Amino acid sequence: MPFESIIIPTPSATETFFYFSHTIEWGLHLITTFVFFVVFLGLGLSGKLRDLCAKWGKTPPLTTILFLSIFFATGFALDVPFNFYEAYIQSPMCGYPGPPLSVWLRENTCVFAIGMGFGVPILMGVYAFLNHAPKRWWLYCTLLLMVTFFLLLFLSPIIFSSLFNSFQPLENRPLQTELHALATKSGISPPTLYVVDKHGDPCGMNAWVTGLSGTKRIVLSESILQKLSLPEIQFIIAHELGHYVSKYLVFMTIWITLNLGIFFYALYKSSSFLITIFGRQMGFSSISDIASAPLLMILCISYGLLVLPVTLAYSRYQERKADLFAIQLTRNPMAASTALIKLFDATLEYPSPGPIFMLFQADHPSLKQRLSYLKASTKNKDKN
Repeated sequence: MPFESIIIPTPSATETFFYFSHTIEWGLHLITTFVFFVVFLGLGLSGKLRDLCAKWGKTPPLTTILFLSIFFATGFALDVPFNFYEAYIQSPMCGYPGPPLSVWLRENTCVFAIGMGFGVPILMGVYAFLNHAPKRWWLYCTLLLMVTFFLLLFLSPIIFSSLFNSFQPLENRPLQTELHALATKSGISPPTLYVVDKHGDPCGMNAWVTGLSGTKRIVLSESILQKLSLPEIQFIIAHELGHYVSKYLVFMTIWITLNLGIFFYALYKSSSFLITIFGRQMGFSSISDIASAPLLMILCISYGLLVLPVTLAYSRYQERKADLFAIQLTRNPMAASTALIKLFDATLEYPSPGPIFMLFQADHPSLKQRLSYLKASTKNKDKN
């Protein structure tokens, strides 16, 4: 079959349901979280909770720990119904049985523990800077989060990811040989390649680059090895090598940190205005008061929505670069196209989402876009 004859598949009923239900769930989750914290602040409950924690904690450090622990537990509780819906309502309706309840509970407990273990100390650091460096706190907070993000990027594949999945080094000799050959053509040392079993996950057929420096690696789901041909797997590996070469994770981490720096600086400049207007109703008179944590959450969500389209557009640009890099490396556009079609079909991706989805949710180009620019790049190469 010639490459030009490949057409975009018509979305199935399951893909259509998954697309619309996932989009609606995302919107409801965002609105629920936002409205909850607005009401929490508007009723002055944040100030009352701070006073209660001060009564229980006796000392400022214990008061801060208690308040932030309850704050994180509340945020996690808001997520639980949506997580349950995804696992036991949405996934079964799409033909993927949810995990055993014990596994779901263990994974969600791990998420909560990791969030508490990192979130509470980080926010304690933020409020320490707010209280002790009133003119430079925004800079110190940005540096704190940059160090934290890079630490998480380094630790993620060796600690956190292992809590949720079982990773094994690739034992397929032919694929190892192909990886070495592709890496050599890319001009880099062959990265470590791991395989993970994600059966039962509607988004389980996947591949990604993770880690930093000595922990950097490429991960393939076992279903890729089972359902894709060797040329298709070569394209997938070459695509991930494209991310490897471009240092995509490093630049994305820097981009997110810079955005947080802009957010903190804007908050530094506007906090007095916000407190003057809303402080009495919210129950605190300074942004350095621990009771302002829900306000920080609301403002962070609002700012995040503003910059999210730019962040996702940059992610899609990097994915396009990785696709073109893989085509140049493998020189097999047919395998690239069939690999993408199989991936999108297995993960129930809608082939041509609407503009709102692309603006606020899509970190990869749509299947229609990816096949179109693969065809365009092939035609341009033929002309040259």
